[in-house]
Amino acid sequence: MKKNLWIGILFLLLILFVAGGRLLPHPPNFTPLMAIALFSGALLGRGPLAYLLPLGAMVVSDFFLGFHSLSGIVYLAMAPAVLLGTFVQQTQPLGEKKSVYGLKWIGLALGADLIFYVISNLGVWYVTDFYEKSVDGLIQCFTLALPFLLNQILGTGTFLGLLLFTAYGLKVLAGWRSPELSYQKYKR
Repeated sequence: MKKNLWIGILFLLLILFVAGGRLLPHPPNFTPLMAIALFSGALLGRGPLAYLLPLGAMVVSDFFLGFHSLSGIVYLAMAPAVLLGTFVQQTQPLGEKKSVYGLKWIGLALGADLIFYVISNLGVWYVTDFYEKSVDGLIQCFTLALPFLLNQILGTGTFLGLLLFTAYGLKVLAGWRSPELSYQKYKR
């Protein structure tokens, strides 16, 4: 089977994985969304498909969960995670320890979660009437959202670990000896 077909199947499975992760019962914000967004950027680069993967998953799941006044802000807030995913070096430099490579993923995941937290909570504060439109209201919004941030960090870490472990396992099974994660190398 051609590798492009495998990539297409993987793409659809990942969308269903994220959508399903949002539809099944879970703690608030404990979803594979940020992990998929980072992974998508690392795998697909900066092209439109990389952004379409997490966006498609959000739209599919929001079709069942319901769209709301903050949907656009949430969609926008996950785009930086895709961009951060593109900064994962496609090849591990000679002499760099694997633990350092893993630390890059952890740092990017934390960065993606924090950016999402800031953008989405600025949106909640600005768009909704939940909080007073003042510095005190903004502080209250960010403070009350800290448990959601913690759940998101735990979810991103869990699902990113699963994705990277699975990707490595599939790479070994497929016989790809290159240390590259990127789909770009295998694209024809």
